[in-house]
Amino acid sequence: MAGAQNYLVHGTTVAFGTSATWDMTGAAADVELLSISWNGAGGRAVVDVSHINTAAPTAGAFGNRTFLLGDLTDPGELVLECNLDPDVVPVLNAAAIDTITITFPKRTADTSGPIWTSVGGMTDFEMSGPSADDKYTCTVTWKPTQEVAIQAAA
Repeated sequence: MAGAQNYLVHGTTVAFGTSATWDMTGAAADVELLSISWNGAGGRAVVDVSHINTAAPTAGAFGNRTFLLGDLTDPGELVLECNLDPDVVPVLNAAAIDTITITFPKRTADTSGPIWTSVGGMTDFEMSGPSADDKYTCTVTWKPTQEVAIQAAA
């Protein structure tokens, strides 16, 4: 059963089915994650169903176009910022379709953290060169091609 406090980012892992595990534990197996974000999750189509006989706005109101929300939602994209290890081949070169598993750390009251799983592939890889006294980082973008399954914390 889910605990009461918030989840911390430290300890989150992202596992790619055919390649590697990236983590935020401070002891990176392959690549150390710095940040993780899911952009545009839940994007839903909006269909304009206005027509020539749509009523004019009523007095004291504005906006008379009518819309329906579509049934299909876009799962968005996962964006990972990582410390770059130039010896590790970006998973952009891995299988075009891969399974990804994000395991969130458990909270104190839980026996396991939540797990998000989906199928998709990496769509972008960017490397950032540092200033003279800084480190290299990279940003990868991963697009689910199916729904994202969520297993709640236990």
